[in-house]
Amino acid sequence: MSRKLFIIFIVLAIILSITSFSLIKQTNTIYSQSEHSIGTFVFNNIKIDDIKTVKIINPDLNTITLHKKSNSWVVKSLYDYPADTNKLSDLFHEIANLKVVQNVRTTPRAYEELNLLPPNSTKKGKAIKIQFYSDKEKLLYSLLIGKKRFATDCDSRTQIAVGRYVRLPSQKNIILTDELFNNINFKANDWLYDPNISISNIKKIELSKNSKIEWILARNTAEEDFLLKGTPKYEVLNKQRIEAITNSLNNLKVNSVADSKLSVAETGLNYPISLAVSTFERTKYELLIGKIYDHNRYVKLKIIADKKTLTKHQLNQQNLFSKWIYLIDLNRIDPLLTSKDGLLSQEKKKRAPINTYSHPIS
Repeated sequence: MSRKLFIIFIVLAIILSITSFSLIKQTNTIYSQSEHSIGTFVFNNIKIDDIKTVKIINPDLNTITLHKKSNSWVVKSLYDYPADTNKLSDLFHEIANLKVVQNVRTTPRAYEELNLLPPNSTKKGKAIKIQFYSDKEKLLYSLLIGKKRFATDCDSRTQIAVGRYVRLPSQKNIILTDELFNNINFKANDWLYDPNISISNIKKIELSKNSKIEWILARNTAEEDFLLKGTPKYEVLNKQRIEAITNSLNNLKVNSVADSKLSVAETGLNYPISLAVSTFERTKYELLIGKIYDHNRYVKLKIIADKKTLTKHQLNQQNLFSKWIYLIDLNRIDPLLTSKDGLLSQEKKKRAPINTYSHPIS
């Protein structure tokens, strides 16, 4: 090999070495910019007060929109019904305190296996996407939330959730965080401000249809059994049916709210079934029950009482009930519509003794 050719090879080797070093340095720089350090926050200096809209996009592309309107959060996808601010506070706390536990090695199938593909992907393994916007609809923060990570509890030998895989849409790397995001799987109805009604310490229940009283259950003290007004003393009441009625009233499960644009004819509230419930605290509840819709019934609620006697929660409910029509589970409503005969025991009735009168109801 001539001296001249040797020098050419040396120069080429030096050029290749410099180029390779430059590419490696550039790659490392890009990687370090996308990878988070262990223990650091996923979102630096996040400003919760700037968030005015939250969008939760599920893998089926169903979107839940929560919006801050006149200083109050509402479920925009459910006719601007007030949102549960406690659940929102939990979500904001999780986002603000989201820390990196581990940077997960990215493989060609990692996104699909960990459910971190965008919701609009045509493949399986899609994530839940959550977006936070400013009041001007400017996107502030965005996060893809995938599978939970489980570990075996040494004592019980059961699987417990210890973290969740997440990814920033603008970055490729996968992050394992210790936040579980349990509330993120909720449906829109689950974000409603707690509308569930619990009526206890009941004194009197009165069912009416077409402005005609069907039956009245009443008692003089909370310790007594209910008596059916107008029923002879020898009649035996069906305690299981009566217990089903009081249990339903104690936990009326509201599944959703109705569109305020629906007419009374569409909801069946032009000719409702009326159920009036009085408590020993002198609070009266009125339920106007309409048509069946998707395993629910349309129900209009009222609380009638001196405002001084109501709790803060009851006052909030009184205000909401005056504005909204609810969809309440049929399993909770059906027991309330029991016929008068249904309140009587199916056991063989004794013959009525002479000069027997109805139970007195005060």
